Amino acid sequence: MEDKFYPGFHYRPQKNWINDPNGLIYKDGWYHMFYQYNPGGDVWGDIHWGHAKSRDLIHWEECTVALTPSYAEGELHCYSGCAVEKGDQIYLFYTSVGEKERGPRHGAQQWCAVGDPNLEHWEKVGKPAVPNELRCGISMWRDPFIWKEEEYLMLLSGTWENKGCVGLYRSPDLKKWSFCSILYTSREYELLECPNMLKFGEQYVLLYAPLEGTRYCIGGLNKTTWEFTVHSEGVFDYSVGKKGFYAPNTYLTDPKGRYITIGCLFEWDRMSCTYHRGWAGMQSLPREVFLKEDGLCIRLAEECRMLRKKKLYSLEHMAFSYVEQGKVLAECRQGEICCKVKIPENSCFTVRVFASREGMEYTELKIDHILQRIILDRSRSAKDANVETQQIEVPITGWLCEYRIDMILDHSSVEVFINEQYTISARVFPENVFGGISISECSGQGMVEELVIYEFGL
Repeated sequence: MEDKFYPGFHYRPQKNWINDPNGLIYKDGWYHMFYQYNPGGDVWGDIHWGHAKSRDLIHWEECTVALTPSYAEGELHCYSGCAVEKGDQIYLFYTSVGEKERGPRHGAQQWCAVGDPNLEHWEKVGKPAVPNELRCGISMWRDPFIWKEEEYLMLLSGTWENKGCVGLYRSPDLKKWSFCSILYTSREYELLECPNMLKFGEQYVLLYAPLEGTRYCIGGLNKTTWEFTVHSEGVFDYSVGKKGFYAPNTYLTDPKGRYITIGCLFEWDRMSCTYHRGWAGMQSLPREVFLKEDGLCIRLAEECRMLRKKKLYSLEHMAFSYVEQGKVLAECRQGEICCKVKIPENSCFTVRVFASREGMEYTELKIDHILQRIILDRSRSAKDANVETQQIEVPITGWLCEYRIDMILDHSSVEVFINEQYTISARVFPENVFGGISISECSGQGMVEELVIYEFGL
């Protein structure tokens, strides 16, 4: 029987559990993506590193499992990490976890493996690769992320003095590591995970996952004192906990000179359901991350346009007063809605997706200038009472009138990009296969400048 929730174009292996993308690296014409993988079931456990590769970030080939826990040496899981190139070799750095004294809170270690020329077979050469004494009081020490400047720099995250933290380390050769500083601590979160560092000239962007939607900081790095001075902070993706976009990893070697980030779209919203799944989790579409004078910007990577297979509907220059609210514009569970809309003060605009024919099941994206909120309403997105359907609300900062919306639908996922400024990701589990799309509400003297709906496919 066809699985109505299985993704049509987001990457995941054919079956079993996946979560965090790891070790994103481009080499010899291939984008490589590793990821947290349980080869034995559709729940978290026995974590290996799966591996896939792509020529274009869209069409992926599943490869041989890259890392398997070294059970005989007390390793039970290969947690998240990164890939780094040195000369003609690729190294995977990751967090090795066992049980009891090798458990994640106080016994995690940072190991590494080196790949063959085709990145198909890996030999663990550092067990550990980073001396344990460099933990420097950090518990839940995890998720190495390495980049190269004058020397190799590495982030490791965790908890320090009951605060979520990111530590900074350096090495001339990936072998001899030294501790630089506690680079960043959180006033709000007790644990930080999956840090990334992106460099834009003299400015740095730190991404991290704090068990809620992914966050970022923009700041400067003093390479004498190794202090990170934060200039601004924000939300990279508005998600509910670890249930939408989470655990980012970034390509630092993209041949087009971009930073391309991918995160996991988790399965937690339906883990209480009693039916057989056989799979769990998918990777997000690739996102380009860049910096402008007014802040961090995020948009779909241009390669995603190749997913457009057919234009299902389009309109231009229609005032809100002429829009036939509630009319089904297209039937699509696997597609893209591109919209440019002007919303005046005290007005709102709502797009309904994944709607059933009778209108009882649906998900809505609402831009509300009365509440000054962008809302992803999932309250009626699933008929199964075991599915979690929390609403996501995003405060609108400053005064906006014109919105460019890019909304991606893939059977059980929604990714929303607004003005390259707001990003919302969520899982939804509609039982209906109708997949109605409509403008369900628009008030005031606004204008739909353009609306196009595409069917997506590989």
